[in-house]
Amino acid sequence: ALVSPLDVEDAHPGWLDGIDPDNRATRGEALIREATRLVRIDLLRGGIADQALRNAEAHADGVIRRCIYERVKVAAMRGGSSPEAVKVAKDHYDEWAQGLIASPVLAIDTTGAGGAKTTTGTVASLFQRSA
Repeated sequence: ALVSPLDVEDAHPGWLDGIDPDNRATRGEALIREATRLVRIDLLRGGIADQALRNAEAHADGVIRRCIYERVKVAAMRGGSSPEAVKVAKDHYDEWAQGLIASPVLAIDTTGAGGAKTTTGTVASLFQRSA
């Protein structure tokens, strides 16, 4: 697994205690799987290159942030968390998602001539600072 329940707990102390009763038996593993799925969808929807999904640290950070956001959101729906807490958790997740940049891709030979063409790629940082 990319992220364990203890990884999320380390990032957000009290996360395990706040898990709904249905997910306590598995210590939130179903929530982590759902957060992983949602992160992949968010990145693909945002046009982020697959390379961002393959970077284990960046991907795990997004899954952890999404787990926190989902738990706070569910708690708010049940009356156990404030709308402000949901906004903070969503902003924390959105900051991560917006900080990722698409990786450059190599040019494709559109002429069909079959000749070799050398291209030089540039290294792009996976994260950029937001203003």
